[in-house]
Amino acid sequence: MPRLFVAIDFPDEVNRQLIGLCKGINKAKWIKPGQIHLTLRFIGEVTDEQAELLKYALREVRAKAFDLQLKGTGTFPQGGRRPRILWVDVKAGPELAELAEEVDQAAKAAGLELKEEDFTAHVTLARFRYPPGPELGAWQMKQAGFESPVLPIREFHLVESELTPDGAIHTVAESFRLA
Repeated sequence: MPRLFVAIDFPDEVNRQLIGLCKGINKAKWIKPGQIHLTLRFIGEVTDEQAELLKYALREVRAKAFDLQLKGTGTFPQGGRRPRILWVDVKAGPELAELAEEVDQAAKAAGLELKEEDFTAHVTLARFRYPPGPELGAWQMKQAGFESPVLPIREFHLVESELTPDGAIHTVAESFRLA
C-alpha cells in the first residue's frame, strides 16, 4: 500500500541553501537532501485504487500559479513548550492556502478520510526527540536573516514515501501544473 503526501518541491539551488542550514544542533535529527519539500497535505497509506482515484481528482485542481519565499525559522509546538520540529517559514499570498484547500477537496472527492488539521505552511529542517537545549536559540539567532530568493511555483506533486531503516525515500508519483 502506497504511503502518500502532496507537496511542492524547490529548485536544487534552494535545496542546497536549506541543507546548508542543517547543522549546529547536536540533538537534531536533520532532514536529508532528498526529503526537502513543503507539504500541502499528508495522505498516509492508501490502496492502489485509492491512489489512482486521488491522481484523477488532483488532475482536476485548477489553482493559480504563485510565488513564495522561504524566510525566517521557528519551531513546533509554539508557545514555549518543548520544541519537536524546527522549520523554515513560508511567505506567500492567498494562492498557497487556496491550493492546499483544493488539494484537500480533491482528496475528499477521491473518497479519502482526512485528519482535520489547519494548514501551516512551513519546510521542516529537523525533528527533536530530546530537548535541544541552548544550541537551538543560538542556531535561531545565527539564522535569523535567512531568506531564499522569490520562487515561482508552477506545479505540485503527489509523492510516495517509502519508509526504510535509513529514513524515508520520496518518489514523485505524478506532477500537476498550476494555472
